[in-house]
Amino acid sequence: MVGLAPQHLSNVVWACAKHGLDNFQHAGDLVEAAAKRMHALNPQEIANIAWACSKADVPASKLIRDLGHTAMPRLDTFSPQSLANLAWSLAKQMITDPAMLQGLAEEALLRVQSLKTQEIASLSWALSVTGASGRQIQQLQELAQEVFQRKVCVDVSGADLASHIIGTVWALNFSHAMTDSVLEAARTALSHVAFPLDARAGGLLTSLQPARPSPGLALEPFVALDTSDRLVLFKPPGWEVDYGIETVSDSERKLSMYLRALLPPRPGRWHITGDAGYTFGLLHRLDVPSSGLVLAAKTYAAYLDLRLQLNAGLIERDYIVLCHGSVPPDLTEVNAPVHWVKKSREPSAVLPKGKPSRTMLKVLAHLSLGSQDFSLVALRIATGRQHQIRVHMAHVGYPTVCDGKYAEGSFEVDRQWCPRNFLHRYRLAFQDRELCTREVVMPLPDDLKIALRQLSAKGKHSAEVQHRWLRGLDLLSWEQMQTLSMSAS
Repeated sequence: MVGLAPQHLSNVVWACAKHGLDNFQHAGDLVEAAAKRMHALNPQEIANIAWACSKADVPASKLIRDLGHTAMPRLDTFSPQSLANLAWSLAKQMITDPAMLQGLAEEALLRVQSLKTQEIASLSWALSVTGASGRQIQQLQELAQEVFQRKVCVDVSGADLASHIIGTVWALNFSHAMTDSVLEAARTALSHVAFPLDARAGGLLTSLQPARPSPGLALEPFVALDTSDRLVLFKPPGWEVDYGIETVSDSERKLSMYLRALLPPRPGRWHITGDAGYTFGLLHRLDVPSSGLVLAAKTYAAYLDLRLQLNAGLIERDYIVLCHGSVPPDLTEVNAPVHWVKKSREPSAVLPKGKPSRTMLKVLAHLSLGSQDFSLVALRIATGRQHQIRVHMAHVGYPTVCDGKYAEGSFEVDRQWCPRNFLHRYRLAFQDRELCTREVVMPLPDDLKIALRQLSAKGKHSAEVQHRWLRGLDLLSWEQMQTLSMSAS
């Protein structure tokens, strides 16, 4: 390995990463060889090696930091793509060197018009996850304004441009750098992407105005709220919120199939429900064993606007879960990176290489069943990673009840009194087409009520909370929820 020419060394590392060889054999030898030849590497080779090591999850943070320091005096010789790749690599390894990242962003801004939208999105992500502050916040906003001014062209499709705009919005929101003017600029840019798509589809806006049943023991989805261009669906347990090309299940109980039956794509209307590239109009996931509310769009404009709201932190997603153990009331947040492999049935996991993930908690009640302790907890997620709530609660030692993937040790015992994972998305709040806030709440389905009724409350406050959820009364928003006091627990 040490005898390889710099270009050949760079090509080998890049090829291993490109073909998905995570922490590949002889990775250590390649890292050692790269470290010894560092000062002989040209800009593209520096960026390629840094990118490849980060992409393949090679433990090489020292090498990548050293590559960054080697690059700093000659950033003006780096191509825009190399600048973006080096910044992304530093952030992926969580190398929080403000001077280095600020230097990369300054150089990128000098050539911002030559940057592709994907490169700007990568730089924005890198600045945000490494703790942007001060001048870096300004850099983020300047990069965002450039993305929002771009148009669909030969070099970037509408779907890609929308993805890069939304990714930049996520970075701004994560860094607390979002402003009303920036949000409005992003909304305008996305409307330009959506217009030709909806023009092709006819742009027809209709309301279905269906009857709204109770969740009860519902075995089929139903429409909980309908507006002219967006709707809220109730997903029963056992149904998959599938994203088409990403799904690994052959189940016929896919929410996209229900949505297509409800809004069949046809000339002049509802093209999005048949478009896998736009996830059939479905906005977010909900685990197969879980129940609750899911947003869907009837038009491309509504879909992109809701995606914008989701990544700007404007959509409220509130859950009620039953967890093992007595969760301390002062545990109010889990902030831990979640890693998962797309198109895989492998469990997600809290790992340093995961994506930033944040779950907020309010402990509502302490309960028991025999000698076992349980907690009824309201949760709100700031990010939407695969199995995030279940992973986070298991990570802090309070796994959700009847979880065969993340609490195998208690799963069989739980199944004797709880038929499925006790996780229900009971509330959604979002903005409609006129930017008015819409709120939908959905009581616990009957199967979870039956399970909850078997538990004994610990104290008067816990008993009142248990009764309210069993009756489906006064389902409160996150802000209105009262955390169980330490004395009451």
